[in-house]
This record gives sequence, C-alpha cells and structure tokens, in this order.
Amino acid sequence: KGINLPGSQVSARSLGKKDLADLAFALGVGVDYVALSFVRRAADIRQLARRIRDAGSSAEVIAKIERPEAVANLEAVLAASDALMIARGDLGVEMGPEFVPALQKRMIRMAVEQRKPVITATQMLESMITNPRPTRAEASDVANAIYDGTSAVMLSAETASGKHPLRAVQIMDRIIRETERDMLESAAVLRMRRDPRRGLSVTHATVRASVAAAFEVGCEVIAVFSESGATARAIAAERPRTRVVAFTPFQRTVQRLALVWGVRALRVSRTRTSHEMTLEGERMLRERGLAGEGDRVVLVVGSSRQEGMTNIMHIRTLGPDRPPVDGRRGRAKTGGRKA
Repeated sequence: KGINLPGSQVSARSLGKKDLADLAFALGVGVDYVALSFVRRAADIRQLARRIRDAGSSAEVIAKIERPEAVANLEAVLAASDALMIARGDLGVEMGPEFVPALQKRMIRMAVEQRKPVITATQMLESMITNPRPTRAEASDVANAIYDGTSAVMLSAETASGKHPLRAVQIMDRIIRETERDMLESAAVLRMRRDPRRGLSVTHATVRASVAAAFEVGCEVIAVFSESGATARAIAAERPRTRVVAFTPFQRTVQRLALVWGVRALRVSRTRTSHEMTLEGERMLRERGLAGEGDRVVLVVGSSRQEGMTNIMHIRTLGPDRPPVDGRRGRAKTGGRKA
C-alpha cells in the first residue's frame, strides 16, 4: 500500500526492497509491461528500465502519473517511458480533483502525439463496487476518455474487490463500443486538416497516407507488417476508424500490442519479400474472417532492403483465396496449412 502526502516532497526511493523482489518475480514469469507507481522524474523510469535490462528482460515500463512532480516533469517522464497510466485516484488526492479533468486530457494528447499507449485508470465505474449499474456520470466519464483518445480504460476496485466484477467489465465494454461507433470521422483526418505538419519521416508520412487512404476509399482493414510493433503503434496513434491488424513473427510483439489502441495482432511465419508478406497477410485476413473476397484493404509493408524503414503502402481488392506462402522457398505451399 502507498500513502498520500499532499503538498509534501517525498524523498523515499522509487524502488524499495519489496519492489525489487516483486520485480524479480514478475520478470521471471515473463511479463510484457512493468508499471512504476509514484513516479517523480524521468530518472525513476530509467532506473527501473536499467534493472529490467540487467535482468535480461525486454519488458517495457509504464509510468503511473500520481504525483505533482511527475506532472511538472511530464514531458521528460513520457520520453523515458514506453507507456503512460493516468492514475486519477491518487492524482486527485495529491493535486485536487478539480485539476484531474484537464490533466487527463493533456496527458492523453501528449501520449498520442508521442505514439505511446496511454491508460486511463481509477474510479471509472466506482459505484459498481456495490451497485449492479453505474451512474450516468460514470458512463460519460468512460466515454469522454475514449473521445479524448485514450488507448485503454482500466477497472480497479470494481473487479478486484467489487460485488459485480463480470458485469462491470461487460458494461464498460458496451460503453466503449457505443462510443467508438459514434466517432464517425477519423481522428487522423481531422488532425491533418487542422494541423498540416511538414517534415515528417518517410515512415510517418507513409503511415498517415495509409490511414487517410483507408478512410477515403472505405477499406475494411489496414494490415501492417511489423516485427517490433513500432509501425503498428504509429498507425494506432493516428486513431483510424478502420480496423488495424498487425502481422508479426514474434509472440512477444503480439502480446505487447494488446495494449495499443485499436490493434489486433496476429503471429505469422517469417517471410523474405514484400510480395510474400502480402500473400501471407491476405491469407490470414481471410482465415480469421477479417476480410473476404472483394473487400479492399490497405497493406503497409517495410522495405526489404532497409531495416526499420516503412515505405510501401498499397490498396488491394482481395481476390479468391490462395494457398499459403512457404517463406523458405518464396512460393506457395501445396501440401496443406500449419496450425
């Protein structure tokens, strides 16, 4: 348990003995993310990241924003972190509830601009700890976080100790779906209209073009091939209305992308060329029922010659199903599919 000391400067270490023991256990079981509570400065994040790397793990760090010092150093903390959590309960105690709404909007906006996941947490459906239905104000609170662009909304005591944990999840899911259904125009297109920035990298220019094309043409899916997940995150940061499917050969990337806004990640076999990627991606979309014959899809593929460069975007209309690709020989298999 932590303690709140509003208006005070805390000198305690960010990581105590129990924290280090818990960290060792978590890394030992292979967690993908580690959240650090009561962050004050970027150095706290870097210290945790070093310990994770020294332990031989590639887990990523989520900064929980609860302290005024973290808010004051928000830009540096966000730059040092892999993701952000807006811990509104403690933040409201530390700074006052009147500051939380504006801070929440600011933090979501900054995280989206930096293409990093952001979680809005604490007291979202608080009344459901005891009651079977949330208040209308709580439903609006969840919806407003989604309109602001949050990557995820999180339940706490509602599911940890509440009387209606399953119902709380179901109701939050319905609020999310209805809110996203109401978001009629792509946030990315709106942002490009009001903020026509110049000087983007090739990767980000390609990403923006893919999102705009999917919206204007009415594509069913934006399919992205991404080993690390970076391109999928860049697309998600544009908040497209179109479904995003990420293909990757690495299970760890599949797991990490679960936190990223609007991305469904699927593991595929490694392929050598962009043509093989395209064939394998189309096959997987059909196989999972995500797109079918006659549907339009946007495919985003990195350069096969330059690592880390995403510079291929094309729109395809799916034709009849084809045999899966054998990436080792660069041709279609004829002897069935692997599970």
